[in-house]
Amino acid sequence: MDIYHYHPVTGIHLGTSQADESPREEGEFLIPAHATESVPPVVSNGQQAVWIDGIWQLEDIPVPPESPAPALEDVRAQAVISIKNEAGSIILASLPQWRQANLTARSVELLADGDTSGAEWLDIRAQWNWVKAVRGASDHGEAAINAALDSTGISQALAAAVTAMETI
Repeated sequence: MDIYHYHPVTGIHLGTSQADESPREEGEFLIPAHATESVPPVVSNGQQAVWIDGIWQLEDIPVPPESPAPALEDVRAQAVISIKNEAGSIILASLPQWRQANLTARSVELLADGDTSGAEWLDIRAQWNWVKAVRGASDHGEAAINAALDSTGISQALAAAVTAMETI
């Protein structure tokens, strides 16, 4: 014998199963809580069968409300995070942490020796100037993001900043 299950709170039809026969009474079937022998109606697209006050009824399936667009400040904050992460990635791709540490240590040595005019010193300075340029482009992009009036402007500022950083 088929039985039809429904949600204990909402009454929404959950499915069908076979009732177990009673071990005490032959020919009798056990109907568990939140189930019925009553056949639910055939539902159309966008509808659901709901057990209400002992009978099946058809209801429209509620449409969930649209998620609101993220607040402009959240979009702005995420764009700033993206720009800073991109700047870090660009820098680390060319100058990994170990290389930056070595450049710093060597700079200290050269300064201590008073050797700030040789080719090695100029090469180290050029590398740090490149890092500063990438950071400067990142800072400029952040300022443009913070000045943008809407999410389109924020997206455009982010894209321009990433392009600027990648071309340094």
